[in-house]
Amino acid sequence: MINLKKLKNDYLGLSEVIDIPYSKKLTGGKAINICKYSGLVTVIKRRSSKIIANEWSNKIYEKSLYKDKYTSNVPLIISRQTYVLETILSKINLKLSM
Repeated sequence: MINLKKLKNDYLGLSEVIDIPYSKKLTGGKAINICKYSGLVTVIKRRSSKIIANEWSNKIYEKSLYKDKYTSNVPLIISRQTYVLETILSKINLKLSM
């Protein structure tokens, strides 16, 4: 049985984590963590969502076929988000209200 409280705490960075050895050396000083409960790989000391979106727009998708940058309007991003949602719904018994 999945403990939703522990899962939520993992997502929020409030649970026990293990630092991946040498991750700071490979990422320019940012520790990459693995949550002990869920196995979620995360960075506890995250950048803001605006900074991340800007970096993805300007570095990763800079030469993209899409005029939109890293937004939810790009089919690639829609498929990624749909995949994540379907995985969550198949593993966790959540009731969505629409």
